[in-house]
Amino acid sequence: MKGIGYAIVVALVAGFVGGLIAGFVIPQKGGSATEELTARVESLEAKIGEFSAYGSRIQGVEGKVGEFEGKLSQLQGKLSHLEDRLGGLEQKVAGLGTAGGPGLKVGYVDADALFIKVFIPQVQAERAVMEEKKRAITELQSRRVKGEIGEDEFKLQYYALQVELLQAQYNVDMSMLDKMIASPGFANLKADLERLREQAAPAMEEIQKLLDEAKLGVVDEQAFMAKYQALQNAFQQLDQLLTQIAAQKIVEVTQAVAQEKGYDLVLRRKDVLVFRNAETVDDLSPLVEQRLWKLFATSS
Repeated sequence: MKGIGYAIVVALVAGFVGGLIAGFVIPQKGGSATEELTARVESLEAKIGEFSAYGSRIQGVEGKVGEFEGKLSQLQGKLSHLEDRLGGLEQKVAGLGTAGGPGLKVGYVDADALFIKVFIPQVQAERAVMEEKKRAITELQSRRVKGEIGEDEFKLQYYALQVELLQAQYNVDMSMLDKMIASPGFANLKADLERLREQAAPAMEEIQKLLDEAKLGVVDEQAFMAKYQALQNAFQQLDQLLTQIAAQKIVEVTQAVAQEKGYDLVLRRKDVLVFRNAETVDDLSPLVEQRLWKLFATSS
């Protein structure tokens, strides 16, 4: 950085000197040549001083960057230290059960895996239709890139497939809602689930209208996309609510299992459990999974 700064200064000085030489070669009319020369030399010296100060500022910035890198290194060291302390604390919690006396009985569950293993299979057929629509959209886009289909035909099929995909996504959630409503295991949430289904039903009708419009050919693309986006936002809200309901049921079943088995503390594996001693911290996921499957035994 310093060498580049000096190179710039030399280049600029050379430019100024060229003008100064021209002052000697070409006589000036009127005024004092000596005074003009003195003024130009003083101007040159001032500019050189400015560039020298600029070089100092660059060195100052480089120094600050070095200080920042040092602080970042210290922060990384502190973070590593905190992670080590966290691991040590978790080992101490796990070891409380063997440190004399009964201690704590600790377990954990893998809630994400339970959701995938138990809830997703309940709507497997509907999800298969949804995945097929995704594949059809990908194939259509590939045909467009290869030039196998014109732009007008592409748009006609693309809009229709997008709405069909949204319709398939709604069908997944509506089917899950029906299964939850029919399950005795969700009796405590039945009223809320039925109300949620009533609120979501009109969206299915609007999707069908939008699909009919897409198949005939979209005339006003802006209005079409506005309707589509509104329905997609509504679906995302519905899907989030259903996911929260499923998570709540996993927590309820886990609490029941923990109380029956006499556990004092049950942790969630994701974002909480970093280390466990398999001899003292039990995996309750298999027991909870069995209970969750029974929720859908009469509704499957």
